[in-house]
Amino acid sequence: MSLIGIWAGCLFSLGWLKIMRWNVYKLIAVALFAFCLYAGGFYFLVDSSIAIEQLSLPLVWRGFSYAVLCIAFMWCLHEIMSFEHFFQALAVFNVLHMFVGGLVGASLHARGMKYYVSDGFARCSGYIDSVRMSARLADFPAMMESITQGFMAQSIKILFGWTLIAALFFAILMLLWDIPMVRRQVKHIPDWPKVGMGVLRGFHRQQRLKELRRQRRLSQV
Repeated sequence: MSLIGIWAGCLFSLGWLKIMRWNVYKLIAVALFAFCLYAGGFYFLVDSSIAIEQLSLPLVWRGFSYAVLCIAFMWCLHEIMSFEHFFQALAVFNVLHMFVGGLVGASLHARGMKYYVSDGFARCSGYIDSVRMSARLADFPAMMESITQGFMAQSIKILFGWTLIAALFFAILMLLWDIPMVRRQVKHIPDWPKVGMGVLRGFHRQQRLKELRRQRRLSQV
C-alpha cells in the first residue's frame, strides 16, 4: 500500500513544482500534514486485536508524505547548490537521513517502548494478584500475554501521539515560514566560506592580541 502513496506523492510533487510552479514551503507543509494523517491513523486505530488491513490507508499517507518530502528537499538542494556540488550534498543528505536519522529514530522509539511498557506494568502491578489469578484461572499465561499486548499497543499509541504533535508543529512552522514578513525577520545562515573566513580572522586577531600582550610584559620587565 505504501507504493501507491509513493507514486501518488511523486505525481503530486511533479504537478506542484514543475507544472503549477507553486511554493516549495507549502509543499513541505502539505507533506507534513499528510504525515499527520499517517500518525493520527495509527494513533486511533492501533489495538491489540486490529487487523493489518485496517492500517492500509495510513500506510498510503505515509508513502505519500515520504515521497513528497524527499522530492521537496531534493528541489531545495537543486535551488541552492550548483550542479558540481549537488551530488555531494545529496550524498551527505542521504547519509544523515538514512543512517543518522534512521538510527536515532529507531533508538528513540525503542527507548519509548521500553519506558511506557515498563510504566504500564508498574502502574497495574498493584491491581494484579498473580497468585490468586493463577489459582482461579486455568489459562493464566494466555491472560498475561493479552495484558502484555495491550500495554504494547498503548505504548505505540502514546509514541504516535507524540509523533503527531511534532509533525503538526513542524507543519505549522513551515506555513509560518512561507509568510514573507516572517521569513525576512529570520536571520539567514551565512555561507560556509564566509563562516570559515570569519573564524580564521577571529583566530588571527586573538593571536595578535596575545603577541602584543607578551611584548608589553617583556618591555615592562
